[in-house]
Amino acid sequence: MIHFHSIARQTNVKKVVKGQDSLSEMYGIIKPEYSQNDQTNHELLNYLGQFDKLIIAGEAESHCVYESVRQIAEHFSNDLKWKKNIFVLTDGMSCIPGFEEENKKAWKALSDKFNIQLVESTQLKL
Repeated sequence: MIHFHSIARQTNVKKVVKGQDSLSEMYGIIKPEYSQNDQTNHELLNYLGQFDKLIIAGEAESHCVYESVRQIAEHFSNDLKWKKNIFVLTDGMSCIPGFEEENKKAWKALSDKFNIQLVESTQLKL
């Protein structure tokens, strides 16, 4: 859908490949869980920082999407205005089975801590 949208709207899509370190798991899109050297994707963080709003959705809500949002929110933790403009589409992702309750609590805590907006796509008002 993103590729189709980019053609229909004549916009560019920035594709980011994660998990390049074979010695570490990389759930989030910003950095691996562990690394002997700093593998934080500062280029992506700088790119994201240029926008007024960030709308996030994706697969593996309980792991990859959650970790990506946490990493982004932590990076921008000193910018309250920007963090309030992170929108996570709750109906645009799915949880890995068996993690539903833990996932729900984790998102609530993340939202409370960083003022992230958890919304359904039909509620999103830009």
